Amino acid sequence: MFEQLLPLTDHAVFSEPALKGFAGSAGDDALASLARFNCRVIAVTRGREGVSWYQDGHLKRLTAHPVDVVDTTAAGDVFHGAYAIAIGGGLGNR
Repeated sequence: MFEQLLPLTDHAVFSEPALKGFAGSAGDDALASLARFNCRVIAVTRGREGVSWYQDGHLKRLTAHPVDVVDTTAAGDVFHGAYAIAIGGGLGNR
């Protein structure tokens, strides 16, 4: 399914388990290997480690802000929602 969808998207954000399931690993090398699908951005959320993404031929990382975690339920959903709002609001075009 990902093989069919990724060439049609500009931004693909995986969770670590989803990236591992698709690419066989959740490592940065697996993430970079997905550049073959020609997405503008291909990323993986890494929980307390933040997010890694591959863009314009370069691997980039952003660490997570330290917080006192109470419950991680829906954390990925919130990340994806905030990401979609930022892209929809033109943040990726600046």
